[in-house]
Amino acid sequence: SDWELAPGFLSTQNNRLAFDIENLLDNANRTIAGTAESTLTVAGAPFNFLLEKTADAENWTMSGALEDGASLPLSEIVNEFLSGVSVPASIPDFSIDEAGFTVELTDKHVTFHAASTEGLEIVTGFQVNNLGLDIDHTPAATPGGQATTTGELLGTILIAGIDLNLRALLEQGAGAGSNITFETSAATGSAIPIGNLISDLAAFGSITVPASIDGALLSNIISTYQVGKELTFGFDVSLETDGKSVIISVLLRMSKNGTSWTKVFEGLVTAGDLEFDVSFSQSASEKSFYASLRPGGVGEMDLRNLLLNFVDDPNNVIPSLTVSLNEAFVAYNKETTQAKGTLLFGVSVGAGMTFSDLPLVGPMLNGQTIGVDSVMISYATSSLTMPQVRKMNLSIPANKPKLPEVDLNSGVGMSLLMAFGKLKQYMALPVAEQAPPSSPGTPAPAPTQPERDGKWFPVGKKMGPLSIDRIGINLKDAKLIFGLDATVAVGPLTLLLEEMTLGSPLDHFAPEFGLRGFGLGYSAGPVSISGFFLRNPTTEEYAGAALIQTSKLTLKAVGAYAMTANGPSFYLYAYLGYPIGGPAFFFVEGLAAGFGFNRSVRTPEIGDVKTFPLVAIAVGDEDFLTVAERMATGGYVPIDPGKIFLAVGVRFTTFKQLDSFLLIIATFGDSFRLDLLGLSKLVVPAPVPGATPKTPLAEIELAIKGTFAPAEGFVGVQAQLTKNSYILSRDCTLTGGFAFFTWFAGSPHEGDFVISLGGYHPQFSRPSHYPVVPRLGLNWTLTKEITIKGQLYFALTPVCVMAGGRLEATFKSGGLKAWFIIGADFIIGWKPYMYDARIYLNMGVSYTFWFFGKQTVSFDIGADLHIWGPEFSGTAYIDLGIVDFTVEFGAGASQTVNPINYSEFKETFLPGSNLATVSIVSGLLKEDNLDAAGNVMEIGNNTTPAEKVWVVSPKEFELNTDSAIPAKTVQGITLPATISQNFGIGTMDVGNSGLETFHTITITKDGEDVSGNFLYDQITKSYPAALWGNKLKPDKNDTRTINGLLSGVKIKARPPLDPDQMGFLDQGVFTFQMLQIQRDAVGAGLSFAKTSGPVTVPASNADRDKILASLGFDAAQDFETGGNTDDDLALAGLHDPVVGSYS
Repeated sequence: SDWELAPGFLSTQNNRLAFDIENLLDNANRTIAGTAESTLTVAGAPFNFLLEKTADAENWTMSGALEDGASLPLSEIVNEFLSGVSVPASIPDFSIDEAGFTVELTDKHVTFHAASTEGLEIVTGFQVNNLGLDIDHTPAATPGGQATTTGELLGTILIAGIDLNLRALLEQGAGAGSNITFETSAATGSAIPIGNLISDLAAFGSITVPASIDGALLSNIISTYQVGKELTFGFDVSLETDGKSVIISVLLRMSKNGTSWTKVFEGLVTAGDLEFDVSFSQSASEKSFYASLRPGGVGEMDLRNLLLNFVDDPNNVIPSLTVSLNEAFVAYNKETTQAKGTLLFGVSVGAGMTFSDLPLVGPMLNGQTIGVDSVMISYATSSLTMPQVRKMNLSIPANKPKLPEVDLNSGVGMSLLMAFGKLKQYMALPVAEQAPPSSPGTPAPAPTQPERDGKWFPVGKKMGPLSIDRIGINLKDAKLIFGLDATVAVGPLTLLLEEMTLGSPLDHFAPEFGLRGFGLGYSAGPVSISGFFLRNPTTEEYAGAALIQTSKLTLKAVGAYAMTANGPSFYLYAYLGYPIGGPAFFFVEGLAAGFGFNRSVRTPEIGDVKTFPLVAIAVGDEDFLTVAERMATGGYVPIDPGKIFLAVGVRFTTFKQLDSFLLIIATFGDSFRLDLLGLSKLVVPAPVPGATPKTPLAEIELAIKGTFAPAEGFVGVQAQLTKNSYILSRDCTLTGGFAFFTWFAGSPHEGDFVISLGGYHPQFSRPSHYPVVPRLGLNWTLTKEITIKGQLYFALTPVCVMAGGRLEATFKSGGLKAWFIIGADFIIGWKPYMYDARIYLNMGVSYTFWFFGKQTVSFDIGADLHIWGPEFSGTAYIDLGIVDFTVEFGAGASQTVNPINYSEFKETFLPGSNLATVSIVSGLLKEDNLDAAGNVMEIGNNTTPAEKVWVVSPKEFELNTDSAIPAKTVQGITLPATISQNFGIGTMDVGNSGLETFHTITITKDGEDVSGNFLYDQITKSYPAALWGNKLKPDKNDTRTINGLLSGVKIKARPPLDPDQMGFLDQGVFTFQMLQIQRDAVGAGLSFAKTSGPVTVPASNADRDKILASLGFDAAQDFETGGNTDDDLALAGLHDPVVGSYS
């Protein structure tokens, strides 16, 4: 009978069974062995099965094999065991020469393997070898369940010296097997040159390897073969891009097209969870590839983490930026002539945005589009020109993201495709960190429009009432922001929109609207109104301005508001232009006023006073809105916690010839400061209203600046002609300035001062804290041939006085030139009186002509006079061109300066009285006026106190002494620090070693010295070097002050002891000795008579009882008395002294 080895799948016939049992009755040692034989016939081919078990085996096994010499076609086996599977016609019905079954009797699991000596030809000269078939049958796991049977066709391909094992699945079921595909797993091992692969595929025809992988070494080779349709080979190659190895999984796809084969190279790049499809350029002159993100990639990803898969970034140039990925690509290009290629990465982020979405503006576009079609963030390892980008785009497959056709810089950038109606235009924007705001300094910033964030492009397009001026783009805080400047005009009303923005985060689309500011203009009849309002997104400051004009009145106002950690901060400044009136010499044309809270004014340098907004608004030489916007954005009135300022200004004319504006600014807070700014303009003759303008004979404009800063120890006044000043002709310009600076207590330059009109001596080295003062000068281009220049200066410092000037005239016509120069420079010491002057003169003529090259013939004469005194002396140097000589004259060549004596020094330089003074700094309670008897008196109209006395707090008082003469030694007290002694009296020719000065401090009480009860410290300041230096004749570049000299002493009360500390007590004050005085010791006949009456005073008794009660005693109960309590207590010593007299 049949033996069903696997129900419904495999049964055998002709079954024969044999057993061999040993030790049948010995359960412990019994062994069973045996065999079973059967047969199976498939398509006439016999299979012999053998069931056996050896004595030492645990289970029975059954195997079957095709009888030697027998064979059967593949189709018969498939039809027998793989129901519903048909072998396609493309696979020949090859003959099976070897076959066998293995059956697990326990679980009925059957495996079948068959092999053939035939091959499967793909193309002439290339075939699949070692064809075979594997079948696996697994019975149902439970009764009534479904058994599964699978089959695989097998084969091998020899390629590049490697046998690749192919397997094709034959699934059981209707229609299965109609499209057979062989696949392999990766073949690992040594890297193989790509040329070996290509040479083994020569039977398929010519294969052009992309230049970017030509010569590459292959690894992890795989292959697939779809029978009769397509053969593929896959492998990994490593490419170096900017020092980074990028692994590309390459696929060579060869598809059958009739009798020929089409060959295509494809690739795949993996970056984290993202996969990029790679396309290779077929150009032999460049190594290029392009990889695009496969659909369904990660929605959000960090740009830096993504790029690090392709490039190294040791300098952290690539920002960490989370973006939403719509499309992404990687492109690599390297010309064969280049030593290094360029890797370019691009990612399309976000969605397109249009300004049609903006409020107010959108409805005015009339259906036209102004916005952004696409946004791409890119990274390039090197710069690419627009032609290079266009060339790379030619190799990119259709329907793939293209590179933006703009010049691309290296590093991270952004490219946008902007739409302006039907016009499309690419724009590039660098992606970089914004520069930090500069820290505020003392000078005012340059009055220029600040650069806006991002990049702005002019548009100049009008759409109905809307005019688009320009469009900007910016990337900030991982947000892409688009902005526009536009104007809306409706009748007499004009609305200016400044930096209206539409933005969205890069990682998701969430539109945000913004407006930096807006302007308003209205004009109807004699009334015009204009203004603007701006928002600073960095400081969240809101600034605005307004201008109202009628035929007679002008009102201008600017202001700003911000909320800070210290509370609100704001300012308001306004100017009213209206002729208020007044006398002709002070006719008021307008008033200005301002106030600031938590604000201060950053005053300008003298050269910038004219353009300083608070002045320019009143003067009116510039457009108000331009000045106001500069005011709002330039940081002229910065936020300054704790500061308050008040400003008052007036514009006036003087006899209608002089037009002036003066502004006083007072600043309060931790210190007080007073500033003066002004501008005064003289036009001669004055312009006549309504008349045709004529060029004036002279125009002189003077800027004024003054500062009083007690906390800084500084007072300064400056005046300077502006560049608009001229006389006689606009070609005759005037220059010049004046400055007076002085420094006092609180400044490191205490004691120094300078007065300058027109600057300093040419060889004078100006200290950094001295002002720059332009020369008093005239520059006149009289004709195109004649130029006249003149300069004057005067300066006074603690060292010396300087003065000088220069006059120059030049004539030049063609090659002929003539000139005349005269000048003088003086230095004057002012005690002892001395002077030193140099006067020079030079005149000459020259002629330049061409004779065998450029030749110049010149002749000049000159003189240089040097004089000094007293006594009047000097030398004269004369140069006549062909001869020169020096002449000495006066008292002699000696330049010795005679010193002065002390009487002259004291009379000239020291105050007549009060060489030393005392001032009270703190602790003053009141000041009493005393008469000659020392009694406090009231001051009347005809009374003068003989002395004033300070009543002070012994705990808080502090006195300062001050001396006009610096001291080298302090007498009477000891100071904690060393005293500087390096000074003398230069005018007396007394050096440091020859001068001694003393500062004496004496403090007494009732005639007794109590100086030790106080604390002392030195007070130092700077003294003029001209008075207290060591030189009799100072040089003009010598130090102007001597710093750190002792000028006085600070005297303070010692602090009281803490309550928990006890000082040392003198025990001697508690000792006493009893002395018995004999009557005769004080004289005979001396007797004491007690005053009659009680020994006590009732009022005193009451006070005594209160004192005892406060100490816890009761006078009546706690003391034993003889009945008269008051008298007994008095006798006990608790009483007033006994009153009596001796006689």
